[in-house]
Amino acid sequence: MTNRTRRLLMGIGFGLLVVVGIMLYSDVSKLADSWTYFDPWILLPACGIVLSGYAVRALKWQIYLNRVQVDVDAKESVWVFFSGLVMAISPMKVGEVLKSLLLKKHHNIPIARTAPIIVAERLTDVLALILLASVGAATTGFGVVVIAASTALAVLCFLLIASPRLSRWSLSVLAKIPVAKRYADRFEESYEAMVRLIGLRTMLVTTVLSVIAWGGEGIACWWIVNAFDGVNAPLEDIVFIFAFGTLAGALSMLPGGLLATEGSMIGLLTTVFQVVPSHAIAIAATLLTRFCTLWFAVLCGGLALVTYQRHHRDRHPAGSDA
Repeated sequence: MTNRTRRLLMGIGFGLLVVVGIMLYSDVSKLADSWTYFDPWILLPACGIVLSGYAVRALKWQIYLNRVQVDVDAKESVWVFFSGLVMAISPMKVGEVLKSLLLKKHHNIPIARTAPIIVAERLTDVLALILLASVGAATTGFGVVVIAASTALAVLCFLLIASPRLSRWSLSVLAKIPVAKRYADRFEESYEAMVRLIGLRTMLVTTVLSVIAWGGEGIACWWIVNAFDGVNAPLEDIVFIFAFGTLAGALSMLPGGLLATEGSMIGLLTTVFQVVPSHAIAIAATLLTRFCTLWFAVLCGGLALVTYQRHHRDRHPAGSDA
């Protein structure tokens, strides 16, 4: 846990630097004034919407577990899923492989079988964000390059996995690398699990669930933006801004999409769509949105992980992982 904790703390530290940097870059007094008429209670329903999205993603996680024939109690599955949210600060959320490590530790389920779920989750997340952002791109013409790059990346990943010949060739190449050779059996197991996860019906259902979850976060963003004085932004514009900013952050490969997501959202709110009356309000709305959609996830994940680990220690005080 030491290395993961260190990376998590580094991500949180980087996030704090980003927040402080954005605040210093702006006029602090104007930023403070923008919050004068903002009702902080608005954040409660916004976080409630986001939390509902996590429940939808937990259902998607359970569907994937069923597809790779992992049988764990539904309550246990939910705890594992929410524990993984603590790694939302990692690049592309790849740190959520923590969920696989927890299943291995407490249930001896091979990591090779469940780690592909993290890939499938990210793939359907990208597809959902592309769908949400495409509507805005079609009407405004903005962001076509980023959306096209995201689409190409998703299609490339899908083709790599769906093509037996290409996948087998990739596995054979890996098997010849001395460092990776001893993991050949695990790569094979991961590939077989991945094939089950990208079946057409499974992809359609999980992508729809992703659209619901990310769309909910877009609505939460809209709720926050319109809570500022003098703002009456259309829902479709804000959902596009949120989806596009999230995509840009994912492609940047920075922890949690920091800087790229914030910068994209602020620029879109003020320059492209001009739906807010001032730069300070755009910054304040973006920071609050990121609190509800990123830092809230890290907080929920941290609390879930501590509770989950404590529960297993209480059940097995002698140190057994059974």
